[in-house]
Amino acid sequence: MWNRYLLYFILLYSFVISVVFIYFNLEASPFLGDQIDQFQNASYLFRGRLKSLYGPYLSTTQPIVYPIGPFIYFIISALKLISNHPFWIHMGFGILNTLALVYTCYFLFKISKNISFIYLLLSLTSFVYWFSLSILWSNVILYSLSSLMLVSYLRFLRRKNVENLLILFLFFILSLHLHLISIVFFPLFIYSFTLIDFKINNLYRFRFYSILIGISLLPYAYAEIIRKFANTKAILFNLGEKSLQDGLRTAEILFSLYLFPLTDSYYEMSDFILFCLALLLIAIIIFFLYLHRRHKYFIRPILISTLIILLFIFLFYLRIGQSYRSLHYFMIFLPFSLLLLSYVVNQILNFIKFFFPFRDTYTIPIVSLIFILFPLYSFQKNILPSDKWNFENTKRSLQSICEKYPNVDSFEWNEFRSPESQFDPVLKYIIREYRIECNYKENAQILLYPDRNDNFPKEFQNPITQVRYLLLEIVEPGIGIYSMERNLKK
Repeated sequence: MWNRYLLYFILLYSFVISVVFIYFNLEASPFLGDQIDQFQNASYLFRGRLKSLYGPYLSTTQPIVYPIGPFIYFIISALKLISNHPFWIHMGFGILNTLALVYTCYFLFKISKNISFIYLLLSLTSFVYWFSLSILWSNVILYSLSSLMLVSYLRFLRRKNVENLLILFLFFILSLHLHLISIVFFPLFIYSFTLIDFKINNLYRFRFYSILIGISLLPYAYAEIIRKFANTKAILFNLGEKSLQDGLRTAEILFSLYLFPLTDSYYEMSDFILFCLALLLIAIIIFFLYLHRRHKYFIRPILISTLIILLFIFLFYLRIGQSYRSLHYFMIFLPFSLLLLSYVVNQILNFIKFFFPFRDTYTIPIVSLIFILFPLYSFQKNILPSDKWNFENTKRSLQSICEKYPNVDSFEWNEFRSPESQFDPVLKYIIREYRIECNYKENAQILLYPDRNDNFPKEFQNPITQVRYLLLEIVEPGIGIYSMERNLKK
C-alpha cells in the first residue's frame, strides 16, 4: 500500500506547512524574562560565567533550581551566528522540531510503514506539536530531544548493543540540560540496561559516544565542584510550594494527554474523569501486553517501557507536588505517546481490514487527501493571536518613545526580568542590544515602567531609589512613561 515516494511527498508537505506555521506565529510569542534570560546566558557562557554552565532556571523553585547543562545556550549561540534577531531564533527552534518529526517518521518507516504514516498524521493533528512551533522558549526543544530518544530507543531494541544504549543515554543527558522533568526517563535507561547483550560491536563508536557523554556532563560537574554542589542541594532540598493534590492532578492531566494528545480540554475536567482516563490508558497497555506475551522482541518492550514512564510520571509529580502550568510538562512525552497511539490505531485498522477488506487502489488517494486536509484544519485551528509583548511590537514602541524622550531609565520586575541580578531586564536589554536610538541612563528624568496588566498608578515611587515619579502617558504594548516629580515641579 505504502511506498517511499508517497512518504517523501508527505514528509516534504509536513515540513513546508510546519515552517509556514512557524512564520505565522512569530509575533504570537512573547519576548519577556524567560527569553532575555536565555539569550544573556548564551552570551555570558562564552565570557566565563560559572552559573551559565547550568541550564535555564526552573520557575516556582526555592531556592532556584537549574537543569544540568548549557546545551540550549550552544543552540542559541549557533543560531545567533546567522542572525541576532529573536524571530530567527524562534524560527530555528521550530525548524529543529520539524526536522525531528520528519526524521522520526522516516526511521519508523523502516520498521512499520503503517505506523510511520499514522504517527505523522497524529503529530500533525496534535495541538502539542503545533505549540512546540509557536513559541520562542528553550523548553520547546524538549520535543526534539524526546524524538531523538525515541528513535535511539527503537534502534536499541533492534540491536541491543552497548553503542546504541550509549546513544540513548546521551540524548537523555542532553534533555536534562533543558529541564529536570526528563529524569522520569532514567528508568527507561535502566530497563534497557537489563535487555543489553553487553556486546561492543564497534570500539571507535563506543569511545566516541562515551566521550560525548563525558563532555555533556563536564560543565555541570565543574560548576558544582566550584559552587560546592549548590544546585544539587537545591534539587534535593527544594522548598518550593508543594501540594499532594496538585501533584496528583498534574499526573492525571499528563496521563490523559498521553492517551489523547489531540485536544486541550483536560484542564477543565473533573478529577474523577481524569482518573478514569488514566485507568483506561493503563488498561489499554496491559491488554496489548497480554496479546503480545509471546512476542518479546519489539512490541512488548515498548509497552513495558510506556508503563515504566507512566509510573515515574506519577511518582515525580507526587514528589514535587506542583500544579499543571504549561504544555512543556507534557511536550517531552509526546513522541512516546504518539508511538503508543499509532500502534493502537494500527491494530484497530488491521482488525477492521480483516473483517472488511478493502482495495489498496482506493486507499492511497483517500489517505493522501486526509494527510492534506486534516493538517490544514489543525494548522488554522492552532494559529495563535499576536502577543502584544512580542519582540517587534516592543521594539517599535521603544523607538517611538525614544524619539520623544532620548534619555530614559526603567523599572522592570516580575515577568520583565531574569532572576539573575546581573542580567538586563527586557526594555533595557532591547535598547542596548538592538541599537534603539536611546540613551539608557540610570536616574534619568524619564522612567519607563512596563506592566502586562496595564496597572499604572498616577504616582509611583521607585522602591530601590525611593525617587517619586508622576505618570505622563501610557503607550502600547503597556509601558507607562513617568517623570521625576521634582522636575515636573520646576
